Amino acid sequence: MKGGKDGSPCGFSHIGLTAPEGRHGSLNNLVFAGALHSLAPRPRVLIRVAA
Repeated sequence: MKGGKDGSPCGFSHIGLTAPEGRHGSLNNLVFAGALHSLAPRPRVLIRVAA
């Protein structure tokens, strides 16, 4: 799948988080989506997450 600004492959993911009840409990009701981008030639991946 093409998606990077430079034409590099880009993948999408679904991320599950569990927050403790109380101050941050509302995070348990959100859907998070992430995008993974290769940082080639180094063996690294950049992960961006949005709610």
